[in-house]
Amino acid sequence: MFKISKKMDYALIALKHISEREKHGLLTTAREVCDQFHTPFDTTSKVMQSMNNADILSSTQGVKGGYRLAKNMENVSLIYLSELIDKKITHKSCSGNDQPCELLENCNIVSQVKNLRTNLYNYLNNISLADLLEIDQSKKFMRVYNE
Repeated sequence: MFKISKKMDYALIALKHISEREKHGLLTTAREVCDQFHTPFDTTSKVMQSMNNADILSSTQGVKGGYRLAKNMENVSLIYLSELIDKKITHKSCSGNDQPCELLENCNIVSQVKNLRTNLYNYLNNISLADLLEIDQSKKFMRVYNE
């Protein structure tokens, strides 16, 4: 099943914090996130770099540098972020190459579990980061796209 990892926690914390600071025109550094929320610097900075590399964040170098949101969070799903940060959704599959279930031969719920996974994936794919983190970006990104 789906489990939110510590790295996902740090990513969500950073995104929420960055979105709040952006309202005031401020950039955010990894150090600020770590200091405010007591997260480990190495892991938090790597997560933020991953989001930067995926164009979820954009960075500005220099003394007054930091991160800002690069995408409208309404267009980024929770499942996309999870796959980016954790590289996969961890679960045992009923069949396949990745850790097949030891009960497969005698299991009577294979199709139900497959349906559950499909429904869960679709549900998580339809949750935007804007909805999850309660970020309103409609005005900001409408302005950028209309200019």
